[in-house]
Amino acid sequence: MYLEIIDLENKALKKVDVNIFDIENIRYDLIHQLILWQQSYRRAATSHTKEIYEVKGSTRKIYKQKGTGRARHGSIRGAQFVGGGIIFGPSKNKVYKTKVNKKVKKIALLNALALKYKDKSIIIREHLKMNTGKFKDFSKVYGNEMSSKKVLFIDNSFDDNFIKSIRNNHKFNLLNSIGINVLDVVKHDKICFSEEAFNTILARFK
Repeated sequence: MYLEIIDLENKALKKVDVNIFDIENIRYDLIHQLILWQQSYRRAATSHTKEIYEVKGSTRKIYKQKGTGRARHGSIRGAQFVGGGIIFGPSKNKVYKTKVNKKVKKIALLNALALKYKDKSIIIREHLKMNTGKFKDFSKVYGNEMSSKKVLFIDNSFDDNFIKSIRNNHKFNLLNSIGINVLDVVKHDKICFSEEAFNTILARFK
């Protein structure tokens, strides 16, 4: 199993061994688990109802404890009264974050990349560079990537002209190799690595 490394003229320079992507049974369960884990970190608890201690109102006992024949009550802010606090309602203090082991993260990322390899959705470029910051020039050089709806470019560091050439186009996203993750890999149609970044990522799995 191999992938070709292509230059800025779209010519194949050499091949890189990717036997590490030879996974017979893709672990979709782990990929799904990691996606949910990442999304939980991005989830913000915005829905909120006031509990008893948050509702404004008097704290005095509404009537005496005994002798009235009625049920015993304390504060008027109780949940049983109109305008009182809400019990077990949504709270802005709720934490949705969960824990995932490092080994599971590593396996899930490898399986996500293997899935992209099987779909022929991985491109390796010798460099991710541009001589100008114009999108017109970018489209000529990166023709293979232009055909996809959503493309993720991954490099160890990006050239300024390269960033300028695609910053106004929402179908392209940039990611440093340190930050590669399952969610970004899965949600893009194609992943384009620089040779340096691809070797950096492969080194993680050895």
